[in-house]
Amino acid sequence: MDTFFPTPPLPEGRDPDRAVRSRAGHDIRWPPLTKNEVERAIFKSNPDKAPGPDEISFRVWRELWPVVGDHVLWLYNTSLGLQHTPRQWKTARIVTLRKPGKADYTILKAFRPISLLPTISKGLEAAFAARLSFITETYGLLPSNHFGARPRRSAEQALNVLVEKIY
Repeated sequence: MDTFFPTPPLPEGRDPDRAVRSRAGHDIRWPPLTKNEVERAIFKSNPDKAPGPDEISFRVWRELWPVVGDHVLWLYNTSLGLQHTPRQWKTARIVTLRKPGKADYTILKAFRPISLLPTISKGLEAAFAARLSFITETYGLLPSNHFGARPRRSAEQALNVLVEKIY
């Protein structure tokens, strides 16, 4: 277990009263998630993605969406408002996969563990990530030379910037 899951460092404390401000000095608003945002996050996810211990796939959430959509939205907004994720949403099923091309599979390093989380928590993560990406771009929270994991930014553009700087 120590090989696959070393003890993580303790997080540094933060001031909960400190307002988040953009580089331009604007307060950053975080309105509640909308039903459209949550629906987009759930329907954008692969319906055949492996489910966690609850065995509920995204295909099930898609089929049940007309009935449970408002309830899921309430759960997500409550979770974000309380800054708390239910313990059941963080319970993972750990599956170890063989790394391809290893000569000796009796060695622990020849395997890689993957965590299968409940899809309800994956949906919250996807909706939160989309919102976070939108706010980051809208308020200019990243420097212009940061290209990783940003919409409409590519490695080719990063190389063009580098070449321009060299010239």
